[in-house]
Amino acid sequence: VILTLAVAACAALLLCKSTAAQQRLFEQEPFDQITLDRNNDNKVLKVQPLDVPNRQLPEQLPKSGKLRVQLLDNPGTDYDVQWFMIEKVELFEQLVLDKAQELIEAAKLEEAYDYFKFLEEKYPQLPALAGAMEGYLIQEFRVSYARQRYADALSMLRELYRRNPQRKGLDAALGMAS
Repeated sequence: VILTLAVAACAALLLCKSTAAQQRLFEQEPFDQITLDRNNDNKVLKVQPLDVPNRQLPEQLPKSGKLRVQLLDNPGTDYDVQWFMIEKVELFEQLVLDKAQELIEAAKLEEAYDYFKFLEEKYPQLPALAGAMEGYLIQEFRVSYARQRYADALSMLRELYRRNPQRKGLDAALGMAS
C-alpha cells in the first residue's frame, strides 16, 4: 500500500510538472529573469517581479550596488545580487512580447494573437508593444491575402489603420485589398 501511494504521488508530481510545462508563458505566474555573468556560469534566475518604477529598466544597468530579489521558487526570502554580476534583466512583459515575436516568426499567428491580447490587457504601456502589434497585423494580412481570404486581409488592414493611420505603405495595401 505504501509503495502504491509513493507511485501515485510520483505520478501526480510528474503530471503537475507536465501541466506547468504546457502552460503558455503568459498563463504562468509572472516572473522576471536575471541572467548572471560568465563568472557565475550565465545562470538564469527566475525572480518575483521586480519593483522598478513604471516597470521600466534603465538603459544601462548599474555597475555598483546590489539588487534585492526573491527567487520564484523561494518566495519570502530576500537575496542580494551584486549589479556587476548581472549580465541582463528581463521583465516578464518583455519575455511575453519576445515569445509573441517568436510565434510570428514561426507562423503561429493564432497563438501569437493570444500573447498580444494578454499584453494589451495587462501591459498596454509596454514601449515596444504598439510596433510589435502592427507587425503582427501586417503578417496576418499577408497570410490572409495569400490564402485569398480577402475579407480577413481587409479587416487586418482596417485594424492597422485604426491603430496607426500614418503607417507607411498602408494606403497602397488598403487599395490592393479593397
